[in-house]
Amino acid sequence: MERFARIAQVQERIQMLAQYLCDTCLLDCTLMKERPSKLAAVCLYAAMRLGKGLANTQPIWNATLSKNSGYKEEDVRGMAMDLIKFVKNVEQSSLQSLYKKYQSPRFLEAAKLL
Repeated sequence: MERFARIAQVQERIQMLAQYLCDTCLLDCTLMKERPSKLAAVCLYAAMRLGKGLANTQPIWNATLSKNSGYKEEDVRGMAMDLIKFVKNVEQSSLQSLYKKYQSPRFLEAAKLL
């Protein structure tokens, strides 16, 4: 994921949000059947989408990211939206440890971007 983030030239806080989403993916058994590279791409896409606003319809997954990740925007968009819903549900459940961890200044308060 760090490689994809470098290619996309995202801010450090967006990269931290992508890491938070990746860590939260580990809580969902259905996501574990996906390839790690796809999960990294989905998490970065979701973080970039959240950084620009969910209502923004401009494409954020450019040709360089598609070439280097091997996934087109269409491949990751649906899964990213499902991931965002899952993370929001986790934040309201009893599984609060990751949410609290990523709310701290050490992790750039990335969880607050949701």
